[in-house]
Amino acid sequence: MFRPRARVLVYRRTTNIGDAIQTVAMARLLGGTCAGVYRDSPIPDLYLDVPFVVSGWLGWGSPVDGGNCIFAGVHLGHREPDYVRWIRESGRPVGTRDEYTKRLLACNNVSSEAIGCATLTFPRYTGPRRGRLSVDVEPVEGTQLETSVIPNLSWADQWGLALHRLDQLRKAEIVYTRRLHAILPCLAFGTPVVFPFREFRDLFDKTRLSLLHDIGFLFDKPVEMDVGPIAERFVRFLETALEAPLRPVEAPCMPVPVMAPAIEGAPSPAARPVEPSRDAARQPSLTARPRVSTLVVTRDGASRLPACLASIQESGFAEDVVVCVDSRTTDESVAVARSFTQHVHLVRGGHIEMVESRLASLCPGDFVLRVDDDERLGGDWDKKYFEFLVRCNDITHFWTPCRWVVPPGDQFIASPPWFPDLHMRLYLNNPLIISCPNRIHECLRVEGRPLVLYDRWIEHLNLVLSPRAEREAKCRRYLSLRPDHDLSLYYLYEDQSVELMPLTTSPLTAAEIMSKDLKPFRPLVIYQPGSDLLFRSDGNAHGYLLDGWNSPESWGAWTLDHEAGLCLPLEESMGRGATLTAVVQPFVNAKHPVSSVQVLYFGQRIAEWTFESSAQVEKQIVLSPDLVSSDRSPSFVIRVLNPASPIELGDSTDPRRLGLGFVSLRLTPT
Repeated sequence: MFRPRARVLVYRRTTNIGDAIQTVAMARLLGGTCAGVYRDSPIPDLYLDVPFVVSGWLGWGSPVDGGNCIFAGVHLGHREPDYVRWIRESGRPVGTRDEYTKRLLACNNVSSEAIGCATLTFPRYTGPRRGRLSVDVEPVEGTQLETSVIPNLSWADQWGLALHRLDQLRKAEIVYTRRLHAILPCLAFGTPVVFPFREFRDLFDKTRLSLLHDIGFLFDKPVEMDVGPIAERFVRFLETALEAPLRPVEAPCMPVPVMAPAIEGAPSPAARPVEPSRDAARQPSLTARPRVSTLVVTRDGASRLPACLASIQESGFAEDVVVCVDSRTTDESVAVARSFTQHVHLVRGGHIEMVESRLASLCPGDFVLRVDDDERLGGDWDKKYFEFLVRCNDITHFWTPCRWVVPPGDQFIASPPWFPDLHMRLYLNNPLIISCPNRIHECLRVEGRPLVLYDRWIEHLNLVLSPRAEREAKCRRYLSLRPDHDLSLYYLYEDQSVELMPLTTSPLTAAEIMSKDLKPFRPLVIYQPGSDLLFRSDGNAHGYLLDGWNSPESWGAWTLDHEAGLCLPLEESMGRGATLTAVVQPFVNAKHPVSSVQVLYFGQRIAEWTFESSAQVEKQIVLSPDLVSSDRSPSFVIRVLNPASPIELGDSTDPRRLGLGFVSLRLTPT
């Protein structure tokens, strides 16, 4: 189980790599793996019993709340009253970076000790030197120009850049800079460093450099000085505050960021429709190559993660792999994830559907591909083809097949509803067009134009990795959370008559094979939008029905088993959106109290209905112009998740597995 050595500050929206350099120095001193608290977020309620070692400049967006904090090497900038209150309420020893902050705290009746900065504790370097650097100053002749200003980088990218910059400073012949967290590491490394005085005159907030005055740093000349006594003071303070000796490491582990996207059991805000303007969407430039981040969420997934993450790496589709580990994890999931990627976060438990948009904010990519830890990528995840589709078609989200693999792992279920089981897992990383559902096992909603990709797919391995008893327990747990949404059909496949195909079969080939027995469709008439289709025996609907329907009766017709299809050929496309209106009669009784139904449009789920009464009811589905405006043959699939047979229920001798009864249906342009 992951147990951090301490908590330290990590960063997202920062423009200065010096922030990450301070965290590298602190992580080196503390040794082991630390948990990271984002400076611009509230303090998560994870690991509150682990000391939070706060260092650096407290002047922008800090959490300013929470106890069990050790302030080591802090400098107060703006919002002093907030930070003074936070420091006072911590009740722990306080080490300031400079005398300025020590005096400021003393004026507020808070005692402290000036101990310097963690970046002064780097070990002395005695190896060969090469390179002359100018860092954020007017370039000096014969030097290489560098900057501490960074774009909006992920924490993992900041960490890597900080390590690179420290290596440059460590081995340089001389450094010209006005950046404090370039000067202090240079002093620790023994690298000659020059602070041009003209650069000091132009600084807006000179108090941030107070430490340089405290140690007698001189301007306009190469400075080398022994900062060992200050470093020892810093280490002694931290050991006393932690009540434990420090064991610095040569190569510190990157602190694992902690987030609390949702609290298990807490009410989730209802998903709200989002209607952004197209200009508001952060669409990648038509000439740019969109960056893709893969998002993996796991709990106790140490045994499952290697196959999942290896398939992502081997596909070459994503530039980044972001793994979010549930904080309730008891195995080595964090260590396994870190062996594949530095983008590892700890999150408070919650249902992925309800918090996915917030987890997506951890992904630096333009698009997010979500993969579960018991899944792997299959097929041809060609990046160039994807880039072409995005550039030329303005696509915001993609649907891909999910194949349910069965033991021993070389075949998948090719029968409906297991196949084709389309999932929306690849979408534009833009919070303006994303809304999360407020119930589990519902789909993330993304505005804009969709597309189905059949050349690539996701292989779901739960049936292979989990024994029957474990899957039965999962179904019971899911049913307790959503009594109206029984998923037993999917997970308890052994009870069903299914057709299997080798994993080497492409989804397109599988679809062709599975459709070989479909009857040729010959409509009696072209459907007139706005007209009623009547499903009774003397009605006009039977010419539009595909497979999956029972013979019509005096009132209407039942769907049989799990799926039934219908197609409405048009004289010409509608050129706009439409509303599908249906009068239905659910198969519900005392022994079958709930009926769960999904409606799909060319494989895309457009509605999910739950019935707890057998009374006839009118249902409506609004179809967006992006979905139907150019289609001349709108086709729908009625998927019943829990059809039932009257004879099995003991109600009659009727052996049919009934789903949803249809009385009438109408497609009306909007």
